[in-house]
Amino acid sequence: MNAGSNRADKKYLKIRYLKNCILLGSLLFGFFLFPCTQGCGDEPADKRLDGKEEFREPKEFSGMDKEMHKEHAVELHEAFEAGRDADSIESYGDADSVETHDQIFEEVADSLYETDEGAAESIKGEQDTESHEIEPRCRQNDDPLKFLSIDKDLVPGGDLQKSTAQSRLDSDCMAIGFSFVAAKGMTLEAKLTPLGGARFAPRLQVFDTFAISKRGPAAILAQDMSAPGHAADVSFQVPWSGEHVLVVSSADLHGHGTFAIEVHCTDGCSLSATRYPIVLLHGIAGWKGGLLNVVDYFFEVQDTLIKDGYDVYAPVSASFNDQNVRAVQFAGQIDDILASTGAVKVNLVAHSQGGLDGRYIISSMGYGDRVSALVTVSTPHKGTSIADAIMGLVPGLAQDMIAPVVDFIGKLLGTGDEQDIKAAMKVLTTDYVRNVFNPANPDDPRVLYFSFAGHTCGKADIICQVRNNGESVDPILIASFRIMQILEGDNDGLVGVESAKYGNFLGLLSADHWDEIGQLADVVNLSFNHKKFYEDIAAMLAKMGF
Repeated sequence: MNAGSNRADKKYLKIRYLKNCILLGSLLFGFFLFPCTQGCGDEPADKRLDGKEEFREPKEFSGMDKEMHKEHAVELHEAFEAGRDADSIESYGDADSVETHDQIFEEVADSLYETDEGAAESIKGEQDTESHEIEPRCRQNDDPLKFLSIDKDLVPGGDLQKSTAQSRLDSDCMAIGFSFVAAKGMTLEAKLTPLGGARFAPRLQVFDTFAISKRGPAAILAQDMSAPGHAADVSFQVPWSGEHVLVVSSADLHGHGTFAIEVHCTDGCSLSATRYPIVLLHGIAGWKGGLLNVVDYFFEVQDTLIKDGYDVYAPVSASFNDQNVRAVQFAGQIDDILASTGAVKVNLVAHSQGGLDGRYIISSMGYGDRVSALVTVSTPHKGTSIADAIMGLVPGLAQDMIAPVVDFIGKLLGTGDEQDIKAAMKVLTTDYVRNVFNPANPDDPRVLYFSFAGHTCGKADIICQVRNNGESVDPILIASFRIMQILEGDNDGLVGVESAKYGNFLGLLSADHWDEIGQLADVVNLSFNHKKFYEDIAAMLAKMGF
């Protein structure tokens, strides 16, 4: 067979394929336009097609290769024509006519097989959407924490005598959380009640703070489910102090309706707690090797607060060093506290240099998202003149005044080396703190800053003592107190009142620098109750929701 004959056969196949397509289309159109009226099903014909049924357009081709379509068409035609003796190509006309048919076929075939990529993507998107709508977003055995949203603080200020709230499950796959603060040892009762004829099956769960912070797997403290329309209730003892959450959902995660939630204390109700753990940051000589090695820096403060119900930690850092070193040591232990408790943040309560460490942690180390409040007690936010005197930065100050102070600081730090003493004091000088440290550590707007200042009186200053509840300076601080009085005025023996004021200043304490932390071992601390002072700070933080 010659080349012309092959070409004619190919065109013949194309034309036959086009005709077959037209024939098939006509049959399909006739089927939908003239449906059968008998024997086509159990329902009458007027119900099977009453003019109201939606006519479904056939979907376009979506993405198959053009050549693949053409090859498949030829295969279909060959199968369709199998066993039949085709007439000659002349039956379709002469060569010119074949050319005309060929051109028509090519134009129509191209329009049939061209696939618009945008349309294909659109179809795919619709299919994905349909699939998403069919697949349920949640199932009955799903963990409600996957869908948890915190509604509000159920117990602002920590009052657990009786707190109530109302809310609503508006859609499927909802779990609403109500946070509350409770102390270790409390016994609480909580109740979930559907309202207004709501018929969902209520599920009430109590989780620890990990459910909020996502720092690790959350623990279920108690849970209860009830029949539709009935109340669910739980009673449980709080295993640790801090933030917890009541989680409300329907048992199958598909129920809707309004509900009331309440929680109240039934036992241990005198205990107290803050939302976030309290972390005590010590000043110089706060650890081994110094004068205070034999006693706690914050004398019995941690134990007292824990007995009250608070969650309290007292990390340690270098006895004397600059903020860069001490703060890094503190920060690592803060990370451990957050990881072990699951708390979102911590409250920092700092004495003396510990307050500068706290500011460094927040600002230079970027812990503003992990610290709720910083409370500083007699922290030298503008430096201290005692450090200036030791460093020789105060002209005209008699050596006999400085020597006792240097000796005292050496004992405090556990060293007799003057260079070690000066190294410890350098970062506390007025010039360094004001011109180097403060500009490098601005306040973080996410953190609240509070401060207290200590004020003591000379042994012979009777008027001052009367005004300050009989407070007089401890003998060990007399030399430094006199220098500070000359250079800065009112002070606590090591830090001036004006230097200690920072952020929200909360007032003066009738106490010297050691009275503020119950030292030395509370023996001479007769005019100031330091334990009550730190209990008041904790109560303030709890009332503020921290």
